[in-house]
Amino acid sequence: MKARAKFARVKNRRGNFAEIEIEVYQSDKHCIKWDPCVSEYKSEYGVFVAKGINKALDIHIELGGSISSFRVTDFVELVCDINEYIVECVAMSAAWQALGHNEGDIVYEYTDYWTARIDVKD
Repeated sequence: MKARAKFARVKNRRGNFAEIEIEVYQSDKHCIKWDPCVSEYKSEYGVFVAKGINKALDIHIELGGSISSFRVTDFVELVCDINEYIVECVAMSAAWQALGHNEGDIVYEYTDYWTARIDVKD
C-alpha cells in the first residue's frame, strides 16, 4: 500500500513544507529502501525519514500490526522551507497511512519546532 503525505504550514511568518510518498510491504524484517529517483535525498534526510517511519511502525505494532518494510518512492522539498523536524513529521504521517491507518490520527504541534504524534481514538 502506498501513501503520500504533505506538510505545509506557516508559523511565525515562515513557511514549512515537505512531501513524501512511502510504500509499505510485508516482510519478516524491517528495512527502509529509497527508489533511485529519490536516493539523492537519503544522505541529508534519511535519518529523519527513518525516525518518522519507525515511530509510526512502533505504534502500529503496539496495536497488533506486523513488522513491515518501507520504500520511499517520492520526496519533494522546498530548500528554504524544510528542516529535519518537518521531514520526520511528514514521514510519520505517510508511513502511518501506508500501514492502513487514518491521517486524522496525526496531531501536529509547534513549540520551538514542529513535532507530530499519533493519537489513536478508541
